[in-house]
Amino acid sequence: MNGPDSGGSAFQQSELEQALETARVGVWRFDASAQTVLWSPQCAALFGRPARTFRGTFEDFASVLHEEDAPRVMEAVKASLAERTDELVIEYRVKNGDGWRWLQDRSRVIVDASGAAVGMLGIVLDVTETNENAARLAADQERFRLYSELSSDYVYEVDLRAGLAPTRTFGAFERTTGYTPEGVAAQGGWAEIIHPEDRGNIAELMGALDAGRAFINEYRIIRPDGDVRWLRDRARPIRDDANGAIVGLVGGVQDITEYKALEARLAHAEKLEALARLSGAVAHDFNNLLTIMMVASAMLPEPDGDETAQIAIEELRESLRRGAELTRSLLTFARRQPGERRVTVLADALELAMPIVTRAVGERVRVSLHQDVGSALVPIGQTQLEMILLNLAVNARDAMPDGGSLELHSRMTTFTMTDKERPPELAPATYATVEVRDTGAGIPGDVLPRVFEPFFTTKDAERGTGLGLASVHGVVRQLGGAVLVASVEGEGTTFTVHLPLTEGQPGTVDERHGRHAVGGTERIVVVEDEDDLRRTLARALEDLGYTVQGFGSAEHALADPAALTSCDLLLTDVRLPGMPGTELAVRAVEQRPSLRVVLMSGFVEDERQSAVIESCRFAFLEKPFVIEGLARRVREVLDDG
Repeated sequence: MNGPDSGGSAFQQSELEQALETARVGVWRFDASAQTVLWSPQCAALFGRPARTFRGTFEDFASVLHEEDAPRVMEAVKASLAERTDELVIEYRVKNGDGWRWLQDRSRVIVDASGAAVGMLGIVLDVTETNENAARLAADQERFRLYSELSSDYVYEVDLRAGLAPTRTFGAFERTTGYTPEGVAAQGGWAEIIHPEDRGNIAELMGALDAGRAFINEYRIIRPDGDVRWLRDRARPIRDDANGAIVGLVGGVQDITEYKALEARLAHAEKLEALARLSGAVAHDFNNLLTIMMVASAMLPEPDGDETAQIAIEELRESLRRGAELTRSLLTFARRQPGERRVTVLADALELAMPIVTRAVGERVRVSLHQDVGSALVPIGQTQLEMILLNLAVNARDAMPDGGSLELHSRMTTFTMTDKERPPELAPATYATVEVRDTGAGIPGDVLPRVFEPFFTTKDAERGTGLGLASVHGVVRQLGGAVLVASVEGEGTTFTVHLPLTEGQPGTVDERHGRHAVGGTERIVVVEDEDDLRRTLARALEDLGYTVQGFGSAEHALADPAALTSCDLLLTDVRLPGMPGTELAVRAVEQRPSLRVVLMSGFVEDERQSAVIESCRFAFLEKPFVIEGLARRVREVLDDG
């Protein structure tokens, strides 16, 4: 730096050095012929050693590098010299203080007039914080990616100038929709994958965009595999910074398919509950009428030699029996049919039911039973189980007018909390499972979701009431189980019944027959608010030899203490005006602990009353009943005392 401008040049050199120091940029030069390296003071500081301790050799430079980086850096420098590259950018770690720092090295090869490489000139800067920030950002992005993969949500951006198709997405877009953004564009835009019935929402969207408003919309899309998914879309418009025009939109989408399914099930359950209450109330009144007629018909004198009268009486009794079955179906659907809890060995009960099932389907249908359920105990009586099997068997028979096969399979099924096959109404547990498979015509897809609806039937009025499968559903759900259906048109249908397991002592296998009905001479109090039914029951019991006193309400019975304290048995309806029969029974037993009680009902709406009945504290008689059933139950309770 000699000559008249040396002062100015020195000043410029000083400024350059200050700028490099301020920027913490080191400068180095490598002389290839001498194999020496020159460092600037800032470069020495970045390498973590004073310049005076640096010998200036290439090996000395390599010694400050991290052992994992040194071979890579040395190979890159040698390759750059050999290839005379215009620029070499490489990052490596050096020991500085108590830790390692990341440095970025930018250099170029110096060539002489002949083009031969004579050295390298480069700068070094500390990029530790930049790399750490980049690593944190990458980790955050990876976590966000994982969160997105685990959720059913995604965000998107649409450039309206390119059409109504996502231009950028992040999250579970492909997993939810089944499309890539390019795939959506190939379909003609987002509107083309929306369910045809929901495409009217597009006009609503465009109206919101034109007004510059954000919007929330719910609609269905059809995936490439034909699956239909419900989406909730929240979006707002994007404006051009220059002129304020709306040029796109950004939004977030949530897959709400499962929520919609749950919402539909809830609405369906509420509808069924309302219908169940109506059906139960009707069945209750009908039960009282049937009980009167069934008990009274048994009291009719047998016609001597009058065949026509005998046939008429038998037809009357058969019609009453069918009416009782109808009300029982109504109450089963309504889940208001009370009864004492039974404990049954499922395998034995299925074996016992097979002859009944075989007769029900006829000779053209081959019936087989395959058992793998061991000695599992289930909380269902033989009659209820047969009702389930008969309804399913008759349904199968009607689907096979030309004959076929009906297979019953029993097995154990365990559902875990995360099991996707677990029906939502079942808790994680082990269940006894019965499958009923037929080779019939199958159930059409539009009918399948409605098969358990009460009064829904595809049969004519003479062949179906629409209560069979609804009754099956009601009984199984009341027991804490679940019933599922799967069907393929032209191949057949499978009904799967999951029953909860229970403990206890199994009852007798055949619960339908009792001892021969006999009467007695004990005193009985009958409490029934239906006057005609109360009088009919009193006459029937008196004909059996009992002394009977009747009351129309619990309050009237309690108002006559002598009646309850002097009688041997209280026969009371559960559903009474005012105080229910269950409470009357509790109070009466408190007054006279030795008093025997029989509760009777066909419809119990209050859960507390159901709990009293199912606790087996008192005997129970289900309406409607015949006189033999009444006599047998009364005698059993009195004799057990």
